[in-house]
Amino acid sequence: MTGSEIGTLAVACTSLPLAAFSVVFAAQSVKESKRQSDVAEQAVLDAQQTAQSAAVIHFTNRYFDLMGNGPKFEDPDWTSEYWSLHATEFYFFDNNWIPRFMYELWMVELVFTYRIHPLSRSSHQHYVKRYALNYPDMATFFNELVRISEAEFSDDVARQVAITNYVAHWEDRPLMEAS
Repeated sequence: MTGSEIGTLAVACTSLPLAAFSVVFAAQSVKESKRQSDVAEQAVLDAQQTAQSAAVIHFTNRYFDLMGNGPKFEDPDWTSEYWSLHATEFYFFDNNWIPRFMYELWMVELVFTYRIHPLSRSSHQHYVKRYALNYPDMATFFNELVRISEAEFSDDVARQVAITNYVAHWEDRPLMEAS
């Protein structure tokens, strides 16, 4: 064997353990990267849930503030705040920023309000009509709830099922094409 061949053999023998070490190190790095990715993903989910909880608490508190002295559908300032709250809640719902099941409960309450305070329906429709051009989905959504509130059902449970199904399947609706 020549000196050159011995040198090449020595380099090859040294390179093999280094290559094996590099493979093991790379595998460990991949494993650690996956772990860190999983931790980051969980952190994002936790942050999203915290934000949803904060939004629900805020909306609930605002609702109770407005309803503290009972509904005032004859007061334009009060109705503007009340319907603005519903519009904002809808925006959060429409963008999946609040839990759907919570919004379903709120819409059951809204339809109940439509039924026991008929002035609420016309007041809300007036509010929604003002913004229908800018946010047609909001108008469509609330107009259907008005229709459900006016429809005949065998009992309140059947109406609640209709409301819940409507809200639950809102995201399945055919979307309007941009002009």
